[in-house]
Amino acid sequence: MMGTKTDHRLRVIEGRPWKEALICALAPDAPHRPWHGVGAVEPGDAVLVVIDTDPPTLLCGFIQGSDPVRRAIAKISRFGRTGLQTVAELETAAGEHRLFDGLRLDSPAASALLAAATGRSRSQPHDRVGDSSVAAARILLQSGGRCGCCREAIDLAGSAPAELGLHLVPDNAFQQGQDWPALLCLTCQAGMEHGEFGSVIDYAYSLRPACPECSARRSRSITYGKLTPDWYANQPPWQTDGGCVEDSSARWMCAECGCNWGPSTESNAFADDPRRYEVARKLFGAWTGVTNPELLAALWKNLNTADLNHWLQRAGRESDPRNDGHTPNTF
Repeated sequence: MMGTKTDHRLRVIEGRPWKEALICALAPDAPHRPWHGVGAVEPGDAVLVVIDTDPPTLLCGFIQGSDPVRRAIAKISRFGRTGLQTVAELETAAGEHRLFDGLRLDSPAASALLAAATGRSRSQPHDRVGDSSVAAARILLQSGGRCGCCREAIDLAGSAPAELGLHLVPDNAFQQGQDWPALLCLTCQAGMEHGEFGSVIDYAYSLRPACPECSARRSRSITYGKLTPDWYANQPPWQTDGGCVEDSSARWMCAECGCNWGPSTESNAFADDPRRYEVARKLFGAWTGVTNPELLAALWKNLNTADLNHWLQRAGRESDPRNDGHTPNTF
């Protein structure tokens, strides 16, 4: 029976390479085998999971129960996402005790390390800034396997680690509100490339309707309900909260002039469907005959609501396989 053994240990499991480790943490059915040191873990042992970012970081900690270690890591990582503190930060918080595999669980060092590991800090956007592997790992873990722009689920289990769309942001661009760190799906990666967007913020706003008052493309979607501290800490610039009571007449708020306006309509339905948006933009480009990407992007950006509706409606018809028996190849 768990708890009767007197020589439980603190076990350190290493996840390497770190991208494969995080993919498995978020998608345990992925084919990778990144966990090293699993064989020494017994029920009742405490486990700290470290990944080989530079510097190394702590992914999670738990007491081993009946679940396979791989599943236990995924369960804790997915639903208890943290800021990925570095091992050096962990050791400092533990009173300079060093992290070693095999420490007796009743030792002062193990107790201090476990206390420091369980006092986990919430991930903050500024912790995910820069070009380090730690920043990239924090972006991937915080994503939960969803695109940071359109929120579509990403097939992490079927993704090659090298092909993950990790959008890294320099500190100055983040501090000035010019860009946002995010994991991007293939569609949003293609959308940024085709539209020559250098910033996730600009791309995300381009997928949203223009303000009916000032015509700015800085529309924030309004989220209602009792939101968590994690939501407030990590909301991107293109989202805002609307309080606990939903106002069905206001789905959008303009970040430029403060205008609030209506529920989902044809003019803004594409905000939840970036694929349709890209089809519409391609059809518009073919109609204009303009080949200069910069000029085409400017023309598209200046479309009024009625013209935008026209191209979105055409995109819906063109993409419907019932129209001509096939789905056009739009990319």
